[in-house]
This record gives sequence, C-alpha cells and structure tokens, in this order.
Amino acid sequence: MQMQMPRKRRTTIAIAATLTIVVIAAIIAIVIVNDINQEPAPIIPENTETAEDLAYIKMDTTALSPYTWRLNIVDPTVVQIIGQDSETMDETQEDSPVVETYIFQGLKEGETAIDFSLVNENEEAIKSREFIIQVDRNNHVKVTENTNEQ
Repeated sequence: MQMQMPRKRRTTIAIAATLTIVVIAAIIAIVIVNDINQEPAPIIPENTETAEDLAYIKMDTTALSPYTWRLNIVDPTVVQIIGQDSETMDETQEDSPVVETYIFQGLKEGETAIDFSLVNENEEAIKSREFIIQVDRNNHVKVTENTNEQ
C-alpha cells in the first residue's frame, strides 16, 4: 500500500523547487552578464610600461615601407616573445602609419636586453633601438628603453 503525500504538501514542495530553480538561473545569468561586461586587460600604449606578467613594446613603421623590425633577445632564458600584432592607423591612407606591438612574457628572474633593428630586404639596418627587460621573482616584467647614445 502506497502512502500519498497530502496535496497541500506536494504543492509546497513544487513551489519551493521552482523557486530554487529560478534563483539558481538568476545567479547564473548575473555571473554570465558580469563576465560579458568585463573589459579585457588593456594593451599598455607606452614602450616603458608593463601589465604585470606581460610587457608590450610598440614600434612604428608605415604600410608600404620596405623595412621591417627584427628583434634579438640577448638572453632568451629570461624573457620570451609570445605574440605580435600590427595595427594600421588609417586604412584609407595608402602609406598609413603602422604600429607593431610585440608581447613578451617573463620566464625567470633576471635582466636582459632586446635589440630591435629596422632592416631592409638585404638585412641592412637603418635604425636600431634597445630595451632593457627586468623580470622579478614573480615573473613580473618591467621594460625601459635604453636611450644612451650608441
């Protein structure tokens, strides 16, 4: 013989279950909206700034330039390049300025240099810049441009 719950008790349980589901759905919706509304970490616009674990170095060129930036990491055990991005400043201008952004990540505590050379197709450099990279024990990266006369 099966015992049945009273109708009022079944209704109360059904309402409680429905409310629980609604509350959980509302919490999930709030979490999703908050994730969508979070802005991505900014790319730091200056050559001498960092965003904690990553360093961004921006180099200027032009869209039609026969020259490209080449880089050399003096001690690749301290820092590595993990990305590169190009941004054309004015798509309507044929020889528009282009900003090349190089993204670096610290690997271990130490200091190294990154040498950039603006080279032609024969690898002849017309311009060079040097950046000093310091990585602390937490792998936070600091970049400063070496502005000493060479």
